[in-house]
Amino acid sequence: MSDSEKGLTLDLPLALEYAKRWRNSKDKYKYEALHGFQMSIMDLEAILGENASGVRLYLGINDKNEAKIMLVGTVLTQHGDGTITHDDMLPKMAQTGNVYDFSMPCPKACSSVSPFNNL
Repeated sequence: MSDSEKGLTLDLPLALEYAKRWRNSKDKYKYEALHGFQMSIMDLEAILGENASGVRLYLGINDKNEAKIMLVGTVLTQHGDGTITHDDMLPKMAQTGNVYDFSMPCPKACSSVSPFNNL
């Protein structure tokens, strides 16, 4: 599968590949210079439109070796034993949703005037 994003969303298999790369990366030191991420308000609005009760953030690495944050809406689920969990809203699950990614790593998408850049 190519690294092309479709609008605001990633296909679940591609998102899982990004996460797998992050978890298996022997080069995590390359991401120590990562200060943060720029995220489009469209991602947050899209998740809110799914009626999510929360948002879970996953880390990944795309085909260009760029760190990514992937957002997934969550819903509160009460189980028969009385426990409550925050379950991901993913394709083909009981509560379906999308994996959103329009995050851009900083440095690269950093503000030129932010005091966070001088730490």
